[in-house]
Amino acid sequence: MDPSDTALLRTYEPVVRFTEGELFLPTDVGPYVARCSLWTGDPDARDTTLLVPVGERTLESLARAGRAHRDGALHLRFVTGPLDRPALRRWRREDRTRLRGGDRLAAVGVVARTVDSLLRLSLLLRGRVPGGLAAAAEVEAREHLDISRCAYHGRVVRDAGYVVLQYWYFSVFNDWRSTFSGVNDHEADWELVCVYLAEDADGPGNPAGSPHPATTTPATSCAAAGTTRTWSARETTRWSSPVPGRTRAISRRATRSSPWHCPSCAGRSMA
Repeated sequence: MDPSDTALLRTYEPVVRFTEGELFLPTDVGPYVARCSLWTGDPDARDTTLLVPVGERTLESLARAGRAHRDGALHLRFVTGPLDRPALRRWRREDRTRLRGGDRLAAVGVVARTVDSLLRLSLLLRGRVPGGLAAAAEVEAREHLDISRCAYHGRVVRDAGYVVLQYWYFSVFNDWRSTFSGVNDHEADWELVCVYLAEDADGPGNPAGSPHPATTTPATSCAAAGTTRTWSARETTRWSSPVPGRTRAISRRATRSSPWHCPSCAGRSMA
């Protein structure tokens, strides 16, 4: 990357706040890919074939595999399966910072709660432990990745008179269901925050985030396409960043979406 682009990214990089006790924070995607096996086929249909085992994959070779199999389905696999019951009990007894997930009824409603209860029952009947996959991912990440340092992946795009600073945040796992009473868990999660700079103006333009779909109100203006704020709006109390000249994004628990205000989320800062 050009040094001037790196300087721009560092100048305006957001301060992202996470809830204390979250299991999965943004990390470098390269070591994650190296710890993954590569498979082809439909994982939901259990019709998959191993292409590359763990330890033989890089970002460059992954890109080559994507081009070679562009007409097929490829997926990475970080963990081979959930922890069994004894291992999950030991994991839950480990000494670490805890957080309290939201009430399931308040999070998804009565009908969705009923469906979720049936799904949890089906997991138990099939011998699969709810939350075991998230626990396995946390153990794998702790043992094989550097999770002590949060990271983002930066990209600078110039188009139509704007310089767009893209800040991509990667998490190895999204435990929305097992930890936060959401709908599902899944491996690998990307979220994005952008800062728009006008080439013919002094200072930044608008920051934008990548929220999940939400109810649109005059106060939030959230939509599936993204959330945008004026730069002056970030100077209000909920937007203010502890680092002068930067904006602040607050990650909603485990969903990793980045609406610009969420007063219930506080704790972990990342610059």
